[in-house]
Amino acid sequence: MQKDRTRILLAWILFLITLVPTLIFAFQPEDSILQWFQNDDAFYYFVTARNIGSGLGSTFDGIAPTNGYHPLWMLICIPIFTLLKSDLILPLRGIIIFQAFQTAGTAVLLYHLLKGLVSPEAGFFGGLFWAAAPAFYSQIAVGGLETGLNAFMLTLLLYTLYWSIEQKVPHGSRNRRILFLGFAAALAVLARLDNIFVVAFAGLWLIVRRWKADEDMYDSPWRRRIHEYLSYGLPAVLLVGTYLAINYFSFGDFVPVSGQVKHWWGELPGAPYGSAPGTLRELYIETFASKDRSIVPWSFIYSTSLNLIEKVNTWLRSAGLPAFMRTRWLVLILAALLLLDFRSSRKIIIRTGMVPLLFGAFAQILYYKLGGHVATRAWYWVMELLFTTLFIITILNVFSSLIHRIPRGAVISAILFFSFSALLLWQHIQYLDDLRKPSPESQQTPIENAAWLEANTEEGSLIGLTGSGTAGYFTTGRTIVNLDGLISSYDYFHHMQAGTGHIYLEEIGLDYVQGKPDRMLGKPPYQDMFTGRLELITLWDEADPEGTTLWAFAP
Repeated sequence: MQKDRTRILLAWILFLITLVPTLIFAFQPEDSILQWFQNDDAFYYFVTARNIGSGLGSTFDGIAPTNGYHPLWMLICIPIFTLLKSDLILPLRGIIIFQAFQTAGTAVLLYHLLKGLVSPEAGFFGGLFWAAAPAFYSQIAVGGLETGLNAFMLTLLLYTLYWSIEQKVPHGSRNRRILFLGFAAALAVLARLDNIFVVAFAGLWLIVRRWKADEDMYDSPWRRRIHEYLSYGLPAVLLVGTYLAINYFSFGDFVPVSGQVKHWWGELPGAPYGSAPGTLRELYIETFASKDRSIVPWSFIYSTSLNLIEKVNTWLRSAGLPAFMRTRWLVLILAALLLLDFRSSRKIIIRTGMVPLLFGAFAQILYYKLGGHVATRAWYWVMELLFTTLFIITILNVFSSLIHRIPRGAVISAILFFSFSALLLWQHIQYLDDLRKPSPESQQTPIENAAWLEANTEEGSLIGLTGSGTAGYFTTGRTIVNLDGLISSYDYFHHMQAGTGHIYLEEIGLDYVQGKPDRMLGKPPYQDMFTGRLELITLWDEADPEGTTLWAFAP
């Protein structure tokens, strides 16, 4: 009983210390709020949500329909940008507040997932690590994208997977739990569509784990199993199927245009947006070893482990001993640590759903790396970060269990873990303090860019941009048209594929184009669209002719 009260208290402490710092940030001055939203893609959601709330339908530019977004995050954005519309900054504060609760909720869900599998202090540190470590927080919680929602839904999927198939419950309760698991799986897919891979492997995991269950709930075990599998699969079929049908009948295709555009980018000559890895070595580097977090799913665990090994190598060399071979030793060391307490580690790996999560993560990686999808971003790799967190906690639990075996070990372990937690929380607060500081004066802010556009164009004009999210949000009295196709219509995308994008832009009455000459006039697909069709209006910086430029579109 005392142990239960302790765990509940720790859960509340974890929730509050991960919630309050972000809530405080949400009430910082306007310049600090803008520092939170450094991803232009987030404003694709915000502008479209604002238009939906205003009755214009699912459109970014108010001209053509679009489905270039993940649906669940859009459903959350719509009421925020509909109800909090007294000024442009207030709904952004609302997004930060929502993300604060979202991240804190994920931390507590992780703590409950680990409850009973690891020591209370290790579980507490695991939740805090997820929600406060700057390397994770900056990638998951900050920015205004679907990333935090995706993390919450994936964690909910793992928690309901454990809750549904690992705990001993009567057969009626089991069926209801698996049905709830099915809804969690469907919501995970709607939060981010590439979660279909982990959802599929979770379904296979359900089959494997329930196949081993020694229960006689029905006269026929096949009847029981079919009933359970239908309970898991039907919510996804209904909810995701409805979403796909709406896409097809409303926009002309089943899946978002943004994903198809990024696949097409990989086919462009000269690979202006990148290309798929052509060799196993390139695949390995892009999966593990590159320093670019946008393309490397496992960058954190790989770089952190290798940095540690390099420090050990420095010590070994100074002592005249041979250095570690990095990758081989990394695998051996991690395996040895797990084997120190294999029984406990195996239980954690199986019961937290790390196996289907890992298979789903690698399936997602192969889909992007080998499927020709380019211009990936750091916020794609939530599955990998979640697995990394669970794996780190598994390793830390080994140390905790070893410490618990010595006299007064429980006290020593608690002191160590909560000391590390305090240090981590301090780093988190320092990160938020640094984040709230305004950008360097030389950097063009979204509001300054909007004012520049308004000063150099007439009211009612149509202005085309790539990366048009912030311009679309902050520019008033003008229509911002997305040129890269990520939040555009299928009609425009098909025109780009056919090399007739300029015809589409002429038909909608485009007046101006903003961009940089090397992109708009020097790289596909824009050079064919705009070469000979642009007349210089002005430069953002007259001393930089290759910088941000405004042209008149003159087809």
